[in-house]
Amino acid sequence: MSNIVIIMEIVFVFSIAALATLLWRHRGHWFIPFEQLDRHEQEYHRKKELVVRRAERQMEEWWSTIKTYARPIISSAVSITKRWYQALIELEQRYRKNVEALKLTGPQKVERITTMLDAADAEMAKEDWGQAEAKFIEVLTMQNTHLRAYEGLAEVYWNMGKWKEAMETYKFVARLLQEKTPIGYYHRWAEAAKECERYSQAIKALQKAIEIEPNNPRTLDLLTENAILDGNLDLARDALEKLKIANPENQKIADFQKRIDETGALASTL
Repeated sequence: MSNIVIIMEIVFVFSIAALATLLWRHRGHWFIPFEQLDRHEQEYHRKKELVVRRAERQMEEWWSTIKTYARPIISSAVSITKRWYQALIELEQRYRKNVEALKLTGPQKVERITTMLDAADAEMAKEDWGQAEAKFIEVLTMQNTHLRAYEGLAEVYWNMGKWKEAMETYKFVARLLQEKTPIGYYHRWAEAAKECERYSQAIKALQKAIEIEPNNPRTLDLLTENAILDGNLDLARDALEKLKIANPENQKIADFQKRIDETGALASTL
């Protein structure tokens, strides 16, 4: 029984303490004279209104800041989405055209290929290399070993400065033509390989060109250059000697000789 009384007394004490705390916190309300109550209430609502308005201004400022930084991001995202969507549409259209083209046979197929090649040539005349490339590739989807399409594609890549693609395409054209390959194709194969720093590949092309015309000055010039760059000094010396005979007026001969001597001297010190 005594325990219950003690607990009740503790609860009573805490209740009194809580009530006193509340009264103290809100003393401004409880102890305001009656005649000032209306003014106090107005001040309270005024303060509340000021707080709300300040919060609204902060929210507007935050939103304005968010829009300032987010607008370019949103605009960029919308632009990227539009480009993706347009690319998907173009891809689907190209796919449909390719499917339709693959269904063509006989005279219809020949006519379609001829039309596309003429269109590609027209684009090349306008130097619209991207459109020309697309049309040559479309021809190759219909006939994957079409020589004229590959020749056109090689020239497109050459003019676009896509050296790796040009090198590989001229190399493939030479494989298709075999002994009928024009020497100029070997030169372009070699020059594109040089641009890619594939000097051994350039030498390979030029050695094939020498089989066609052993004393062609252009071939010997390119072979000397690429042999020096490849560090193949024996081949460079041999090509240079032949170049001196084939074209003694070549202005590069002295420079080639100097580079060969300097490279040889440097190699001997290592």
